[in-house]
Amino acid sequence: MDWANQQLARGKVEQLRMGYARLSEADSYTELAEHYLGVSEPDDPRYDNLLRGFLTTAHHHFALLRLTLFTRCEREHGVDHYGHVVEMFLDHLAAAYPPQHFLVAGHMSVTGGHEVVAKRHLRLASATHATPREAGQYLLFDAAQPITTMGGLCAALQSVF
Repeated sequence: MDWANQQLARGKVEQLRMGYARLSEADSYTELAEHYLGVSEPDDPRYDNLLRGFLTTAHHHFALLRLTLFTRCEREHGVDHYGHVVEMFLDHLAAAYPPQHFLVAGHMSVTGGHEVVAKRHLRLASATHATPREAGQYLLFDAAQPITTMGGLCAALQSVF
């Protein structure tokens, strides 16, 4: 996000808004901001969030994030290699936040409501991505209390149904 904010701070925001509207086949950026964000004034701090998201996904580091969160790259590269990728990802996050022990991600088909991948990645399926659908789960925990084991994290899983 810092990189996206730096791009916006360069002063060509109006050009970026017009370009984003064209790419989105919209009449104006304001139309998109009103529809997706519920804001219509450029002085609202949320107004350029569509641009921030677009710029963030255009950054070359986003490719690693996308691979880590939304693909089954452990099948292509092996569980051990993927475990190292998850470890590097969590270490990178910990540079700006408290130490991170686990990666939780979803939006992928999972037999049952969850799957543990490479010991530190909890792949979660609510309903649409759970097989069977009724196996869908969600994660509910007290964020003020640290969770240091995968068993502790999995104990916080609840059934959607």
